[in-house]
Amino acid sequence: MEDWAILFRAYRESRFANIQEVVLGYRECTLSFRKLALARWHQSRFILENARAGGEYAGAFMELGRQTAKIAVDAFALGTGLKYRALQHRVPPITHDELEDWREVRQAARAAALHCVEERESVPA
Repeated sequence: MEDWAILFRAYRESRFANIQEVVLGYRECTLSFRKLALARWHQSRFILENARAGGEYAGAFMELGRQTAKIAVDAFALGTGLKYRALQHRVPPITHDELEDWREVRQAARAAALHCVEERESVPA
């Protein structure tokens, strides 16, 4: 939600660009309706705050309608057990090259962590 807050506060005075390189990854082991609903709540709150600050209520109400529809889809997907089949946008497929890139990153992170542990163990107490 912090990312949303920064983007909403900065978009009028800033320029944004999309880079093709993946710079962040995380694993989403399970879908939680509570977590999804809380995220939608915070997004809606930011949308309303932004509308109040800029006086742009028409666009805000349209986006609030989209957020309401999204939470309905989330509830349907989780309630029926369809989960990722109904929410495919949450886990888009990755390419073979992306998978290889992430394997390299994971291996480098493990090697760095092991190096830190070895350094700590070699320092006398």
